[in-house]
Amino acid sequence: MALTQTKVDHIAYEGASWTWIADDGRRGLGSGFGLRVYKSGVKSYALRYRAARRLRFYTIGKASILTLDEARERARELLVRIGDGEDPAADRRRSRDTETVGKTTTGGTPEGAKSEVTSERLRAEAAALLDLAEQQAREQEDTRFAAIDLLKRADELESGR
Repeated sequence: MALTQTKVDHIAYEGASWTWIADDGRRGLGSGFGLRVYKSGVKSYALRYRAARRLRFYTIGKASILTLDEARERARELLVRIGDGEDPAADRRRSRDTETVGKTTTGGTPEGAKSEVTSERLRAEAAALLDLAEQQAREQEDTRFAAIDLLKRADELESGR
């Protein structure tokens, strides 16, 4: 279905935790651009894509704030980044994880404010950092496997298979 601003304004939630309405793909965005409609009635533009062999959703913004044309333009910019090998959803998650670890480390207190250092708090901070390091290692491994797959495919093409 081709999304239009009028359709976006009148689309209703259809029964799951959220409903995905894909654009028709005629504006150079493919079928990965669309609208998520949540049970609460909130509508958000999103981009659906694959990175590291996983299906990803990147929320572009709420339909109550962005126009359809603005969301499509942002989707085009994201697709360029994805084409360059970036994973915007993973980047956003890493950024949020880093912010969370930073708040944990400072206790969420303003700079200069004193916070009590306890062994439990330090252990919790260490666990958060280890979780982040493990996640980054998994993503790095996925990237390596994807590169190996591409090299194997290139070898197959060269050998005429």
